[in-house]
Amino acid sequence: MMVSVLALMNNEILAKGDFMKQDMAKRRPRPFLSNAPIGILCLTVLLWGCTFSDSFPHGYRKLRADLQMWRNTAEGFSLTLITNPDRAQGFVEWGKLGIYGRVVSVTKADDKMSISLGDGGMQGVELRIAMRKNAIEVRAELPIDAPEVLRSQVANAKLVAERAVIPTSIRISAGVLNEKQESGRGISIRLQYVTSSLTGERKALDELLRRGKTIRDTAIFRRAQQERSPVMVYEQSSTQPPLVYEELQYPVFLSTHILSVATQRYLFNGGAHGAASTDFDVIDLTKSARLGPDDVLKAGWRKALLPKLSAELLRQGSYAGIDSKDGLKAMGLFEPELTAPDKVFVCMNGLGFEYDRYQIAPWAMGEFIVLLPWDQVTAYLKGAIRPF
Repeated sequence: MMVSVLALMNNEILAKGDFMKQDMAKRRPRPFLSNAPIGILCLTVLLWGCTFSDSFPHGYRKLRADLQMWRNTAEGFSLTLITNPDRAQGFVEWGKLGIYGRVVSVTKADDKMSISLGDGGMQGVELRIAMRKNAIEVRAELPIDAPEVLRSQVANAKLVAERAVIPTSIRISAGVLNEKQESGRGISIRLQYVTSSLTGERKALDELLRRGKTIRDTAIFRRAQQERSPVMVYEQSSTQPPLVYEELQYPVFLSTHILSVATQRYLFNGGAHGAASTDFDVIDLTKSARLGPDDVLKAGWRKALLPKLSAELLRQGSYAGIDSKDGLKAMGLFEPELTAPDKVFVCMNGLGFEYDRYQIAPWAMGEFIVLLPWDQVTAYLKGAIRPF
């Protein structure tokens, strides 16, 4: 397309050049509108190039990704949700009930929606949602193993959350690729990124979330990377398992000056199960700067916050019927004491801390997210980091 457009422009310019040579002496200055075709073509090329720079390359199929947010500040409730045709990702907080975590599945039926939470001690928590025009009505349901005292506290809890305003420039761009190599091995790649319709903001997000690469360049790199990736074959088999790679970004929290983004990665290239991890980026939108744990918290926080992190994990364990007196190992963790996490992010109600799979517990228990309320971390904060 680009070649044909440029060729058309070139032919028209050459034709005009010949005409000018033959009739230069007699021609009067041509009005501005007579150059409109060239102007339109140039604008078309420019706009096409701008759109193309932030699109997925050939081979990828664009995937719909809808971003929605709901808030109820009185209840400390925040739900950020991205829905695709076949799945959803997101993060929920209900501060008043002490419920929070990543969205691992969503089911819809008419104006009803059910959200399942994951991550360690929050596994099995469900939110039952009734959709309204510009709001949602939310109830919570705890796992069957949760003590009756907890279940009764949640049983009658209900809130209405209004749809939150999302900056109009924020976009979610997603694409999928499925191919079969000459060897017969199948490759499936699914990518989803947070971006912007504004050029300057998009470049900043490329720099901060994709380490300087555009979405297009990242997609090309991931494809080449996975095409060269070896496949591990366990047991003798004449067929290779398909390689699956996913890299999914979504906002955990978004306000006028703070953006917390989760990036989930999953790779399956043979074996009993794939490899999964989640990274978090906290971005100061006013400065277009990434904030690491030591930019948010004062020196010594790793040691000082460990007792609070342990206590919160034990509270999570109570949802599964674990007595806090039995300690962390009774929850299934590897050790009776925690080590400090490396991943910190900003939420509506406080700071989130994340432990990857295998870091503190077996694969089957998933990742662990621990949220400490603002009143527990204020003394350790650097500056005014609160999201509002």
